Amino acid sequence: MENLFAYGTLMCHAIFEAVTGLRLDHQPVTLAGFMCWSVKGEAYPAIVRDPTGLTEGVVYPNLPASVWQRLDHYEGEMYTRQTVRVQLADGSLLPASTYVWNDGHAALLDRPGWRFSGFMNRWCADYLRQLR
Repeated sequence: MENLFAYGTLMCHAIFEAVTGLRLDHQPVTLAGFMCWSVKGEAYPAIVRDPTGLTEGVVYPNLPASVWQRLDHYEGEMYTRQTVRVQLADGSLLPASTYVWNDGHAALLDRPGWRFSGFMNRWCADYLRQLR
């Protein structure tokens, strides 16, 4: 079983459940060495390597193997699943899988600073309707 680091739409419990079929608790974490960007014309973000970057997100623990194919499909070909180490509130590090933006699609990135609160306020309801 692997942990999932979510930094975008999957931070929303309802979206995570719609994609995976699971209702799991999660905890806040940070990921150093990556910057979160907006994607042009989309409600979802992307992360890219940046030595000065710090990305906030959540970790969902111990996802069963059966869920990863659904997550791979949801994230699509513009992302690659990679293993990273996220930092918990107590400072300890935890390995987790996350989805990193592929370099070949860099032209689709808009600007750094995508915000989860903005997504929840403006896009989440529509996003959920599209998923269901």
